[in-house]
Amino acid sequence: MLLQANLTSYAQTTAVISAIGALLLAIVNYLFGRRLEAWKNRQQHQLEDLRSEQQSALAEFQRRAQQELAQFNASLAQQERLDADRAQSRGEAYGEIWTLTGALSLFGSAKCPGASDLAARLSQWYFERGWLLTDEAKSRYFLIQEVLSFFVLHGLSFRRPADEILFGSPGRAMDELRKIRNIELGLEPRGDDGRYSVRDIQVSIAAWKSRRLTDTRDNTLPEQAWVLLQFVMSSFRTQLTDELQSHQLSPDPKTETPPPAAAPRAPKFL
Repeated sequence: MLLQANLTSYAQTTAVISAIGALLLAIVNYLFGRRLEAWKNRQQHQLEDLRSEQQSALAEFQRRAQQELAQFNASLAQQERLDADRAQSRGEAYGEIWTLTGALSLFGSAKCPGASDLAARLSQWYFERGWLLTDEAKSRYFLIQEVLSFFVLHGLSFRRPADEILFGSPGRAMDELRKIRNIELGLEPRGDDGRYSVRDIQVSIAAWKSRRLTDTRDNTLPEQAWVLLQFVMSSFRTQLTDELQSHQLSPDPKTETPPPAAAPRAPKFL
């Protein structure tokens, strides 16, 4: 009986302990679940806050990007207007200087202005419109003034070679002029579309001035001076023409449409 009572008491104690263990386990699971839920909630809130911050940052980035793009487009449009205005002004100004430098032309009037008067008119144009010249064109303009200043300093006049020399042979007048340039200026003929760099012209001018300072052929000196000045002016006009054609034939930046086929070029260095 005593053993049976002990077994019964042990079984009851074991049941109580199991119940207490189950209760403790339930409490632990409950508390863990609540803490897990709280952690999940915190993580969810942090994730939502992060998403909100990212969305705000993205919206701010897009706003700034759109603002900068609008400013860039406005600046680009303004620059295009300025370029168009500058191109128009340059075309007008180049037309004026073309007339002035055309005073010496192979097929123009044989009457030539004085070096001092021509230099003064070119200087007046330069201080009114010279800011429109590109660096390359400006370099060629100063070569003209260099030659004219040399003429004025040494009292040199210039006169177109006789018509019999330029137009009396079966060949083209331009080819005859190139032959004279080759003799007087040491310039190798380069055809109708030939180009001479600023350096080429500087070397030719320096050599010509050096020879003229010791040359006593006064009877032909005005014709030699004309050949030099006409060549320098022609190279300047050719540069102006190339620049204007380059602008007119450039693609439209808005449509990127290729330019129309260029018209045949007129012979250079006339």
